[in-house]
Amino acid sequence: MAAERSTTMPAPRRREPRRDYAGAVLLRTRRLVLRGLCLRDAEDISALHAEPRVREHLLEQVPISFLETIGFIAQANHVYADTPGLGVWHASAPDGFVGLFSLMPVVGNEHEIELGARLMPASFGRLYSLEGARALRDHAFTRLGLVRLRGFCHPRNAAVPLIFRRLGFADAGTTEHFGREALAFVLEREAWSARAASPSTANHLETP
Repeated sequence: MAAERSTTMPAPRRREPRRDYAGAVLLRTRRLVLRGLCLRDAEDISALHAEPRVREHLLEQVPISFLETIGFIAQANHVYADTPGLGVWHASAPDGFVGLFSLMPVVGNEHEIELGARLMPASFGRLYSLEGARALRDHAFTRLGLVRLRGFCHPRNAAVPLIFRRLGFADAGTTEHFGREALAFVLEREAWSARAASPSTANHLETP
């Protein structure tokens, strides 16, 4: 007798949901939340880097395509794992995405750390850059124990030098950064400590 052919169809394979990165919160300020980059942030990051007013004063190349943006997010998460406390973070306020803040090794000198930020034009003029950078500055000296921080900006960027000076950075002349001419700034730990010990100076210069 011939064996009967089974009419039972194999169960469809269950698709596993795509896993995203953790997006752990690094810092909270009065108005901002800084957290790790996730795949779901690709739209925010792409919108930021598509803004001509953002790109015109950047020194480094930024991801433009979707695949480049995903690679940018993946690389940020490698930095979180390899050097905890350093990286690039998504910043949001109650009304939405603000921009990106970063503490990253200086290209060509990984023993030096650079403080950076790039904000959506809708966030310009609201002192978010000062608020977020100040929190990262203090994180760098208190939690990471750094001896100094570096800062760089495009020579035609009039706003960033004012922010660095309000944070206590000293002018360090001009240099080359990412192959382009840049203004340089530096903040030594001793100068930051002296500044932190003077509440009147801190309150006058740093309140957003």
